Amino acid sequence: MKRFLEKGAPILIIIILCILVLVWALGGFLAGTFAGGSILIGGVFFLIGLAVIAALIVTLVRRIKEIDDEDKDDLSKY
Repeated sequence: MKRFLEKGAPILIIIILCILVLVWALGGFLAGTFAGGSILIGGVFFLIGLAVIAALIVTLVRRIKEIDDEDKDDLSKY
C-alpha cells in the first residue's frame, strides 16, 4: 500500500499540473488567434505549453524509476 501511495502522489500531481498547463496553453492559443492577435502568438503559447507538459512527463518517469530503485535503508545513512 505504501508503494502505491509513493507512486500515486506524483502521478496525481503531474496529471493536475498537465491539465492546468493545457488549459493555459489552449487559452493562450485561443486568445492569441481570435482576440486580434496573430496565429504566431497563439502557436507560441501552445508550443510552450506542450514543452512544459513533456518536461513534466519526463520528470515523472525519472521519479517513478527513482522510487523503484530506492533502498529502504537510504534514510538511515543521514
